[in-house]
Amino acid sequence: MMNVEIEIFNYKGEEDRYDENLDVFVTYQNKKYVGSFFTYKNIESLIAKNKEWGELLNGRYFWASDMILVEEITPELIRKVIVEMINDESFFKAFSYIPDDELLDD
Repeated sequence: MMNVEIEIFNYKGEEDRYDENLDVFVTYQNKKYVGSFFTYKNIESLIAKNKEWGELLNGRYFWASDMILVEEITPELIRKVIVEMINDESFFKAFSYIPDDELLDD
């Protein structure tokens, strides 16, 4: 079994699972990585907000570092996606490594 520790920040539960984004910290092989999960619907919501507020050229573009798109945000799906990405080696392209000297003390 793969030894992967996953920390999900600001998870709001099932209520918002189709229109949500959040950051995920992953510890794998004693190294820490970060990725940002967005749902497809959340991208649409953010673009609509940007058009309304006049941000990002009035919603004409969108970007986020370490972005992973998913249908819904649940701890189970996030874990499955991370394991799949580690297995097919896309994990190391999609997630950013956090050097030890950049980690905050708890």
